[in-house]
Amino acid sequence: MKRLLIVVPIFIVSCMLLGCSSSPTRAEAGEIIERSGVVYTLKPVQAKVELGHMNKSCGSDRDTVIYGLLQERGFTKREQNGDINLTDKGRDMLNRLKVSSYFRGTENGCNYDSYLLPLGENRSIEVTGILQPSDSIMIAKYALGIELNELGKDVAAGSAFCKKYVARSGGICPDGDLMPWLEPIPGKEGFAKVGEHEATLMKFDDGWRLR
Repeated sequence: MKRLLIVVPIFIVSCMLLGCSSSPTRAEAGEIIERSGVVYTLKPVQAKVELGHMNKSCGSDRDTVIYGLLQERGFTKREQNGDINLTDKGRDMLNRLKVSSYFRGTENGCNYDSYLLPLGENRSIEVTGILQPSDSIMIAKYALGIELNELGKDVAAGSAFCKKYVARSGGICPDGDLMPWLEPIPGKEGFAKVGEHEATLMKFDDGWRLR
C-alpha cells in the first residue's frame, strides 16, 4: 500500500512535467493545423469556364456539368452555332462574385474569354486520416473544408442538380478536368471537403503542435 501511494504521486508529477495527454483526435488535429493559418494559404476552389466563340482548334470540352448548370440557371445561353455566351443575369453574377476574364483566346478563328468561378470560401481543415509512427509524432491527412456558394452547392457531389445531370448526360459530377471533386461533409450542411494534403504534428512539453 505504501509503495502504491509513492508511485501515484510520482506518476502525477511525471505527467505534469512531460505531458500525459492522449494523442489528438481527428477534430483536435484539425484545430491544431487550422491554428497554423494553412487554411488561408491554400488556393481557393474554382471552376474553369470558357465563354464566347470557339471551334475544334481551341478551348476545352464544354459538355460538362458546370456549363450545364450555368445554362439551366440562365447565366449563359448556347447559340445555334454552338457558342456559349453570358446573359445579363450571368454578367450580374460575375460582378457579384467579383470575377473577370483572366485570358482571351483569339487564335485559330476563336474569340473567347476564360473565367475562374469561385465555388466557396476556405473555412476549415477536415482531417480524413491519422498515422502515428511514434508516441511523439503524428501524420495527419486532411482536406480543405469550404463553405459552398450558390454555384458550389449545385455542383457538389450528390447534389440534386448533379444527380439530374448524371441521369441526363451519363457524365460524372463534378467534372474532374474543369473543377475539383466537392464531397459534402456529414453534419455540416452547405460545406464540402476538397483535395488531399498532409501535415506532421509533434508532441512538445506543452502539447501537440504543427512541425
